[in-house]
Amino acid sequence: MEEQVKIFNEKYSLKLSPNIRMLDIQSEVGELSKEILLCCDYGEKPFEKTKELELEVGDILYSVISFAIENDISPKRALENVLDKYSKRYERKGHTGSNE
Repeated sequence: MEEQVKIFNEKYSLKLSPNIRMLDIQSEVGELSKEILLCCDYGEKPFEKTKELELEVGDILYSVISFAIENDISPKRALENVLDKYSKRYERKGHTGSNE
């Protein structure tokens, strides 16, 4: 995924500054939240996965991977490190949350 995003961003000159990319990530998370509200009619219906929901998740992945690449962070290594951190936390505390 990292290479796909890197090539895409280079092809279309889509590099953003960290603060603008972060605002983009926050905007995409908001769009996912809105789609969740819509797909379950604001809690009136059971949650059901939609094509739009999948696209919103893709938007977030694209934005986060772009942020990492633009700031010389390996998304793969970052994920591996956080999974290791969560695993150790779970073994130590019985959950992955950071609260004590």
